[in-house]
Amino acid sequence: SGLALELAGPEAARVSVFHHHAHMVSCLADNGAAGDAEVLGLVCDGTGYGPDGTIWGFEVLAGTAAGFRRLGHLAPTSMPGGDRAARRPFRAAAAHLHRTLGSDGVDRLARLHPGRREELEAVRALLEAGLRERSGGRSSPVPGAVLTSSCGRLFDAVSAILGVTAENTYEGQAAVELSALCEDDPSAALGPVPERYRFRVVLHGKEAADRGGRAERVDRADPSLLLLDPAPFLEALLEDVEAGRVDAQAGSRLFLGSLVEAMVEGLETASRLTGLTRVCLSGGTFQNPVLVRAVRRRLEDLGFDVLVHRQVPPNDGGLALGQAVAAAWMAREERVI
Repeated sequence: SGLALELAGPEAARVSVFHHHAHMVSCLADNGAAGDAEVLGLVCDGTGYGPDGTIWGFEVLAGTAAGFRRLGHLAPTSMPGGDRAARRPFRAAAAHLHRTLGSDGVDRLARLHPGRREELEAVRALLEAGLRERSGGRSSPVPGAVLTSSCGRLFDAVSAILGVTAENTYEGQAAVELSALCEDDPSAALGPVPERYRFRVVLHGKEAADRGGRAERVDRADPSLLLLDPAPFLEALLEDVEAGRVDAQAGSRLFLGSLVEAMVEGLETASRLTGLTRVCLSGGTFQNPVLVRAVRRRLEDLGFDVLVHRQVPPNDGGLALGQAVAAAWMAREERVI
């Protein structure tokens, strides 16, 4: 963004297009859909800067090519060490388990993978420093205080718990290796998962229309409505891995199945809140063919009109298209600086 402003010069009109909005618009454009008709967007990836100053990555949006609002997201967790957490899946696992089970979650992860104990002790210190920083309201940067709703970091966490990937040597490695366990298994159809493995779906400050008692009420300052919380899944997975009841292949199926359930339930709730039934699936997570097929089939069975990428990729390779189309619509509606 800084380079763009420098190249354009001080007299140029400025159009800000946020990362996940651009993903949604890229999918709209790839399908030749009208830019002025409001749609839902489920955008899942590793990293993208959000307007609130946190790192987004699992977002339920509603909007047009000219603008959007955030309806919901994955429950945020810390990125201990900042960008280093994206390269070290055990950091993401420690962050998610610390959020879910407190310090005991990190201890249990270290017992499960004793070769990682020294790293995990350092990560625990960062996480607890981050908690103190946020609770104290101070503004000085602490690496453990960076918050993210990233789907990629959740893949990292599950991959580390299952012992699949210890280090990402290329972008999305943990997600690729975890998903490959499903793709290689002929019995890997993603069916219903046990109740204890399902994400919690929470509405901030109001009740959802009840569908099986899955929505819970919480009061938060966050302006978005919908929270998808993986804590029950992570607690159940850790317990079953510790007991030897779940291996890496079974764990990967449980994770993808639980993820599909959460995505579909989140979009069902968003549809009830908005009346919208057309949805765009975008972001690097939707390069996973097993996940795309399962989510699309479930949504279409529920009556959704589902748009997926056709000619441009769902990852950041398709981002420039979304940025250009969004900028054109914003200029048309005079949403420029």
